[in-house]
Amino acid sequence: MILKDELEILRGEPIEVFDRSPMDVPCIETSDAERLCKRPVVSVCMTTYNHESYIRRSIEGVMMQKTDFEFELVIGEDCSQDKTREICFEYQKKFPDKVRVLWWHENVSCTGGNGRRVRAHCRGEFVALCEGDDFWIDHYKLQKQVALMREYPRAGICFGAVRVLHENTGVVKDPDTRILRSGVQDGVDFMRSILLEQRPVGREILQTSGNLIRKSVMDEAQNKYEIFSWRLLVGDITGWLAYASLSDVCYLPDVVSTYRINSGGVTRRRFAEVMRDGDSVLYYFLRKVLNYSKEEALRWTAKRFVRMWVNKAAVLKGKEQRDIASEIEGNTLLRQIFHRPYSWFMLQAIKLGLLTPSRAFWLNRVFWYLPRLGLPWPVRAVNM
Repeated sequence: MILKDELEILRGEPIEVFDRSPMDVPCIETSDAERLCKRPVVSVCMTTYNHESYIRRSIEGVMMQKTDFEFELVIGEDCSQDKTREICFEYQKKFPDKVRVLWWHENVSCTGGNGRRVRAHCRGEFVALCEGDDFWIDHYKLQKQVALMREYPRAGICFGAVRVLHENTGVVKDPDTRILRSGVQDGVDFMRSILLEQRPVGREILQTSGNLIRKSVMDEAQNKYEIFSWRLLVGDITGWLAYASLSDVCYLPDVVSTYRINSGGVTRRRFAEVMRDGDSVLYYFLRKVLNYSKEEALRWTAKRFVRMWVNKAAVLKGKEQRDIASEIEGNTLLRQIFHRPYSWFMLQAIKLGLLTPSRAFWLNRVFWYLPRLGLPWPVRAVNM
């Protein structure tokens, strides 16, 4: 049985597959071929949809980059309902040597994927990612990361530190760069740290806008792993794990970007689906790359699952936290196989308002360490 079939059984529904290659996704390019740089070292990939309030700052964060090499900005504008497209065209005219705008008369996310389309049109040796509501804050982000990737030619991806901006409150959380050091790490070790959480590497680096990827590694991964053709809501972690499986990973401890959390983001709007797809990605790479058995992969995915929903509940308030708990309970990948009694009771307590998110978080910490004392972490048997 192939992995897609296994996951469809666990999810209880089929996984949608894009039926066309990225280069076949409908596209019109607005650019100035005569003035555009001919051989960009870096292609900045920016996907945007209804980002009228944010897109200027995102583009200007790219345009302020100081480099000793040429770079281009490839914007995938996915038929926004506001003035995002007009703003993109405005910047293309202002920076005709750098900006390319890819667009179409209809939204392409469902038929082929805006991100897949933009990445396929990137011409650079390296690809940097910045979504239309995030923005770079370091004038030398690209220069530093390219230099680091040149120093470590076996590295396929470079992570920079990222701060988090909570749009609704205005609170900015700076990353703890003390846990990061400039240098390189074996890619499979990195995968294990993400999949098995053997060490903390959370929000400090795992944000899309802090990445720089070697294009050759990106192309190799997309040709090797069929998961890139699946329609999932978590393309970022799919890429990180895939690139790490094929190359080393390097770190730039400097704070280079700001990740914006807003109520309109897909993670907030479709949280249960994002978690389900995230679980699917983790299970896929545990089976595909680390060669875990079905039982082992389910056990480790279950461990990550309970930590993720409690961490999420800890930042939610009032009725919203109970609604999210209900969505998680009913729609996650692991609803068929995850059955720790305490997790079910905590979900019910959160839904009823009897347990605060912060107390649930610390209770979960206690239960999380029980297996290390020799107690089992049961996973219900699933016939496949």
